[in-house]
Amino acid sequence: MVGKTPWEEALHDMFLENIMEAVNKVPPLYRWMVFKAAPEPEDGKQQVQAAKDFMCKSLGYIQSVMEKRATKFLVTNEVRLL
Repeated sequence: MVGKTPWEEALHDMFLENIMEAVNKVPPLYRWMVFKAAPEPEDGKQQVQAAKDFMCKSLGYIQSVMEKRATKFLVTNEVRLL
């Protein structure tokens, strides 16, 4: 169990689903960056930025819900490519 309440569990699930949605939003990007199994797309930088923007927007919403509940949830708003 990740959260103490059903709300925390649901928000944790939203967080994980958001990450997966961002990764799946641009499938060639994931195959190219993680597995090196696809060639770099011509607009690779734009696709990376689009995935980051999508992730930050969704995570911002999740964080706003948690702040309304006076709960700290995310430790950063920075998305990094490792």
